Amino acid sequence: KIEQALQAIHSSSRVAVPRAAPSAVSNAGYSAGPAGPAVQVQLQTPFALIDEVSEASPAQASGLCVGDLICCFGPVSLADTGDLNACFKAIQQLVPQSAGTEIKVVVLRGEPPSRVEIQLIPRQWAGRGLLGCHLTPKNS
Repeated sequence: KIEQALQAIHSSSRVAVPRAAPSAVSNAGYSAGPAGPAVQVQLQTPFALIDEVSEASPAQASGLCVGDLICCFGPVSLADTGDLNACFKAIQQLVPQSAGTEIKVVVLRGEPPSRVEIQLIPRQWAGRGLLGCHLTPKNS
């Protein structure tokens, strides 16, 4: 009886939410909407450019490439963190704290740019630092 009463209470408070199948993002940042035609998908603004990736480094092992444009580095993004200086300072603090644990990195790669998600694990390796790559600020 208690179970039936709980079910009756909660079933009356349900809200039907129509769900569409997830759409895939194409290389140009377009996606097919529920009706079929392509619509523009907002890509995050990149704040850094990878201008060096060392051989046998954690960055190389994760799949980062020279020329990748970083949009998100874990919780760090222009939209969430602020300006370029704040982003680089946040990464500088995040990397040592995250040694041995995955950091989700979202980059734009190629032309037209495609969104690529990478799992980067900062760690000690034969070279300098915990990543083995160099980031330079990306000015609009």
